[in-house]
Amino acid sequence: MGNPFGRPGDAATQTAILRAALDRLEACAEPGELIDLPHDWGERVLTIFDLKDAFRAGDPDPVTGKQPH
Repeated sequence: MGNPFGRPGDAATQTAILRAALDRLEACAEPGELIDLPHDWGERVLTIFDLKDAFRAGDPDPVTGKQPH
């Protein structure tokens, strides 16, 4: 979702996130396990719905099921 390892230039946070990810490799109990880390970028996380020029899928063609371009 943008900057998964922290803000650009924030080496301390990036290092902490990378270390937590590597530690999780050893401690993970099952595949696909997720954890929330306590880090905050100090700004709201944008999704595709927040972007003005983002691709918006239309209704699929009723015959082919394909999305319009």
